[in-house]
Amino acid sequence: MKEIVKHTQKTVLDVACGTADLSIALAKAGVNKVVGIDIAEGMIAIGKKKITKQNLSEKIELQYGDGERMDDEGNWRLDD
Repeated sequence: MKEIVKHTQKTVLDVACGTADLSIALAKAGVNKVVGIDIAEGMIAIGKKKITKQNLSEKIELQYGDGERMDDEGNWRLDD
C-alpha cells in the first residue's frame, strides 16, 4: 500500500472493487482520489454505505462497470 501511495497520490482505479475495502484503505493511506468499479450493484451499494460512514465520499467514487470491457489504456469498450 505504501508503495502505491508513494508512486501515485493523484487518482487510482480500483477494478472489481467489491465493497470498497481496498478503495477505503487507499484513501486513508493518502491517495487523493479513488474510483472503484464493480459489476455487482449490490457490492457497490454496500461499499457506498461504508464510504459514507467513514466520511470518505469526497475521495472515493464507486461506479457500475465491467473491468473486462476496459482496453489497455483505460477506455471502456462498447463495441462487444
